[in-house]
Amino acid sequence: MNNNYDPNLVNAFLKEYQDRGMMKWQGFYLSDHTVASYKRNKEKEIKSNRKHLQEMSVPEIFKELSDAQKNNSKVSVDLRQVNKNNILLEPVTGYIKGKDTRGVYIEEKYVKFEDIYSVFCEWHNVINV
Repeated sequence: MNNNYDPNLVNAFLKEYQDRGMMKWQGFYLSDHTVASYKRNKEKEIKSNRKHLQEMSVPEIFKELSDAQKNNSKVSVDLRQVNKNNILLEPVTGYIKGKDTRGVYIEEKYVKFEDIYSVFCEWHNVINV
């Protein structure tokens, strides 16, 4: 045991010591955290800068959807709606499972025809290559 213990020295240290606050924890901010933060910011940036494809007429939309269903091709449907931050919603992507008079089923999601801005069919890329 150390016999040089001085209670006055301890009290003086505690009175004068200034905690550096968050600075002492900055060394614990790992590169994994930095990468994850960068990815989240990049995804937000991409979503906020998303633009519509070229708008299609109703007959063009019906033709694309019919061709995609006939060829069993994957489609990406660009929606007219925006979220509360005025950012375009993600396109609905998948295979057409069915249609009715008011909309189309793409995988498990129902999309009304009036909400469709444009349609991109995967089979166009295959044919045009």
